[in-house]
Amino acid sequence: MTLVNRKLQNITRVVCAEERYVIVTVGNMLLINVYLPCVGTVDRQFTYDALFCNLLSWIDNYPDHMLILGGDLNVDIDKICPVSTLVNKFIFDCNLHRCDTLFNVGNTLSTYYNEALGIESNIDYFLVNDVSSVLSFSVLDLETNLSDHRPITISCSMKNITNANVPVAHEKSPTAGPNLQLRWDYANLNLYRSVIAYKCKKTAVYKHKLTASDTSKTAKITKK
Repeated sequence: MTLVNRKLQNITRVVCAEERYVIVTVGNMLLINVYLPCVGTVDRQFTYDALFCNLLSWIDNYPDHMLILGGDLNVDIDKICPVSTLVNKFIFDCNLHRCDTLFNVGNTLSTYYNEALGIESNIDYFLVNDVSSVLSFSVLDLETNLSDHRPITISCSMKNITNANVPVAHEKSPTAGPNLQLRWDYANLNLYRSVIAYKCKKTAVYKHKLTASDTSKTAKITKK
């Protein structure tokens, strides 16, 4: 999902929206949001190769735009494997730069962390074609985050983002009533885990009783 401020809606255009990537232009910026297949996916390497070929065609259509590509690449591109080789080749072919290597941020947090399994890795990235525009990069460790992925963020300095012939919208803040939509980032994490654990426990007990009952029936049938 790509969210753009309403003030920029007059200069925003959805270029392409596919299953694994979305391309949007905002003025002279080309934003590409990607989600690539995880380990174990059927024809995973082929999916990477085909997706990068498609992205190259789109990028070639916007040679004068600043490119920002971000998302879950589902591979640690610092480790050697067939998939990381494809990713690094794409980065090289497009003359892109990793934002996580532009700044000396010390002990950077991993972008993926599964506390239950004790697994962590770096599989989420921002890639840009203009290094001078990137002001900062960081991995956020939010207490309200219910995902295994830690959010990553970059700050960029943009010049002449708007077209002089296309006015930027300046809307007043809405005066409607309060938004009653549920927010996951305000959820009670401890309560969430307790409910899930309770439901899973009940499911396990029910499965155990059902298995025992089926075994008993089988034994009686065999005995006859």
